[in-house]
Amino acid sequence: MGIYSAGKSREIPAQQKTEYVSLILGSTLAMCLLSAANDLLVIFLCLVFLNLMTAFLAGYGKRSILSTEAAVKHLVLAGVAGALLLYVMAMLFLASHSLNLFEIHKALVAQPMERAPLVVLFVTLFAALSFQLGTFPMSLWVPDVLEGAPTPSSGFIAFGTRAAGFAVALRFFVGVFAQAGDAPGQWKVLGELDWPTVLAWASGLTMLIGSLLATRQNSTKRLVAYLVM
Repeated sequence: MGIYSAGKSREIPAQQKTEYVSLILGSTLAMCLLSAANDLLVIFLCLVFLNLMTAFLAGYGKRSILSTEAAVKHLVLAGVAGALLLYVMAMLFLASHSLNLFEIHKALVAQPMERAPLVVLFVTLFAALSFQLGTFPMSLWVPDVLEGAPTPSSGFIAFGTRAAGFAVALRFFVGVFAQAGDAPGQWKVLGELDWPTVLAWASGLTMLIGSLLATRQNSTKRLVAYLVM
């Protein structure tokens, strides 16, 4: 859909559409690798590559100040989220001596972390992934980036990057911080931290804030951006 809309869009010059398609395909490849990655290093590299490509897509309107601003905001916040994720990966490696998600899960089940380090780990991980998912508290980049980026890029960034972020979040929260429950087919949280409640509150706040801010918008792009938060 992103490639098709780019072919019909006037915001992307005809002589630059080849490079634009290359960015779309590169981002899609990074998303596919993210959805199948089980290694922390691969996940980090794919996220960095994906955010770099989407920053280029957001700033593809070279003559637009808003497009340049969108690319800079996306790149800066992506760097912050990447640094937080790298810190989380370092903590997980120190606790398990492995970069594989399944090995990390086995190590945490065999020797659970103390509550204080676990809280720090979860809060940092949630802050890092909330950028990719566009959820509270790192969701305010979404309206500015989607408004400034060319329309084909806005649609691709709004849904593609979030799908990749959702896949990574599932691998971390369910694959690492959950374990089998007492009954077949059930599961429970790992440790004493009730992170499903935290995720539920963050989801509710994201939808509430987005809906309230959407009522005051006069730009279609910003309206859609707040509604999909």
